[in-house]
Formats: sequence, C-alpha cells, structure tokens
Amino acid sequence: MTLFLRLTILAVLFSWPMTAVTAQANDRMTGRQAGEGIPSAIEKESLGDEPAAAEESQPEEKTETSDKAAPEDNTGHKQADDTKSETIEEAKAPAKKQENKPAKLLKVDFADLESKGLYYSPQDGSLGRDLWSHTRRSAVLEYLPALPSAGESPLLQIFTNGLLLSKANADLIENDVAPEPGQDILTLRLMKLMDLGMTDQALKIYSDLGQPPYHPNLAQAGIMALLFNAEKSLACLEYKTVEDRNFSGEFWTDIALYCDYVLEDKKPPSAALENINSTAVKRILSGGAFTFSYDAKKLAAVPLFDRAILTAENIINFGGLGMDGIRRISPEHLTLALKKTQSKQTG
Repeated sequence: MTLFLRLTILAVLFSWPMTAVTAQANDRMTGRQAGEGIPSAIEKESLGDEPAAAEESQPEEKTETSDKAAPEDNTGHKQADDTKSETIEEAKAPAKKQENKPAKLLKVDFADLESKGLYYSPQDGSLGRDLWSHTRRSAVLEYLPALPSAGESPLLQIFTNGLLLSKANADLIENDVAPEPGQDILTLRLMKLMDLGMTDQALKIYSDLGQPPYHPNLAQAGIMALLFNAEKSLACLEYKTVEDRNFSGEFWTDIALYCDYVLEDKKPPSAALENINSTAVKRILSGGAFTFSYDAKKLAAVPLFDRAILTAENIINFGGLGMDGIRRISPEHLTLALKKTQSKQTG
C-alpha cells in the first residue's frame, strides 16, 4: 500500500465526526494507574433495565431504606448491627492492604505485542505491514479510543476493520511519546473492537498471544472478551490466573465478587454489595431476575464492562429477530443479538 493511500485512510478514519462516540470512549484516556488505565469498564449509570418480576423491586427498596437509616442514627452506628459494622471493617481492611501492594507486571516487548493482528494480506483486509509508518504514537493514543462506529458505510467498515485487525509492524511507529504500560496500542485496539461489536475478533487476538497478560489492562480486555462471547466460566478462570498479581481498581473488585458467584455460587455480604461499582454485577448479585429491553442508544450508553456482563448472563432482550427486528439493531450490536439467538438454540 502506498504511503499516500495509507495516510488518506488514516485521515478519513481519524477525522470522521465524533458525534457517534460514546462518553465512555472519551473517558478511556483519563486513567493511568495500574488496573484503572482503561476506565471503559465502569461508570455509575443506570442500565435502564426492567424487572422481570414484581418481587424484584422489594430487595432494592430495602437496600435504599437501610442506606438512609444508617446516617440518621448518628449516635450509634453500631445500633444498626454490631456484626454488620464488623463485616464492614473486615471488608475494607483487605482492600486497603491490596491497594498498597504494587501490581505484578511482566516484561513486554511493545513492538512485538502491538504488531499482533488477524489480517495478514490484502485479501484478508490488511492495510499493510507498514500501516504505522510515519504515524506518531501520540496521535494513535488520542484518536484510536474515539474511533466511531462505521454505521452502515461498507467502505468505512473495511477501513476500520483493517486499522484494528491488521498485523502491522509496530517498530515503524514514531514514538514521540514513550510506550506506557497499560496504554499499549494492542490493548486499546481490543477495547475498541469490543466497543464496535467485533467481540469474536478481540477474543481471537487475545487467545493467540500465547503468554500471560503483562498488565492488568490487557488482562481486563481478555476477561471482557470472554464475557462478550458468553464464556463467563472461562472468563472467571482467566481471572483466577491473575488473581495473585495484586491488580486493583473498580473492575478487579467487581470481577472478583462476580466470579465467586459464577464459580462457587457465592453471594457477597450486604456491605460488599454496597461497594460494587458495576450496576449489572450489583443487580445480579443482589438476586432477582431482570431483563434489559434493547434500545440502541441506551445500550451504547451502558459501560463496556456492564455490556459484557449483560451478554454473558443472556439478559439483553432484543425482541424478534425477523427483518424488521434486525433493522432496528445498531450494527455494533448485531453480534450480541446473534449470540443471544445461539444461546437459545443451544439451551
């Protein structure tokens, strides 16, 4: 591919209107701490879900009233329950100890890692091994997380797929800023692939790494890719392989409790439930069936981790998938709808 054509493609992709970008994509560049560099996982936002049964509203009301009752009783926090206050103390103590321990990061060859991809030739859809030639790292870090959906444009979809999936020589990147652990281009590509609905491809790339994730952000991307592919048990087994590496942050707090539930049918105490950041995880661990009625805008606004959980738990209700039903599904959500259909057939 000529330099002119490659730069033209990159210019088209990176100058595409940003109005379709979700707020979560914009936030992705704000976090820099180990385990929190990609805050796409968590945002405190309502899922807009609907209860599957009337009784589900009762446990939630109890939670809200118990939250309000505690502040009113300023004289005796122990009056609520001595054992409950001890549980809170015990729940918080290990978290503080874990935060003080540095995350165990592994050595990484950034050029080798960032060169990974699935497209090897133009027949596959590759944009060429020299895709990153004359490209500044700072530009990629700024624009890649904000890459919008191609919508219904086949041409833009081809370019987007090529950018995210090409196996390209990352040695050619101009490092005007040094590669930063957790903010590598491969991890950003995996997160963007999932955001755009290419969850199968994200999992394939992660599975082909052939080595443990060097950083919590890459591990997070791999776990979420498994969740998006309705492999919640495998996702939790993947979590177990990195459990002893002191990864901290909201995602790791939530996934630990979720995996206790998935693998051991173990629900956390009420004090731990209050500290869960993911709305989807909190709803699931609180008990009571619920469903998320599909709406393209509402689902796009749901944090990526919550979307992965909803998919893994088969909670999203897409309605009928006839021609009329498919037309109302956003292109980046079609894969999730198809997985819903597959799970019904296998179930």
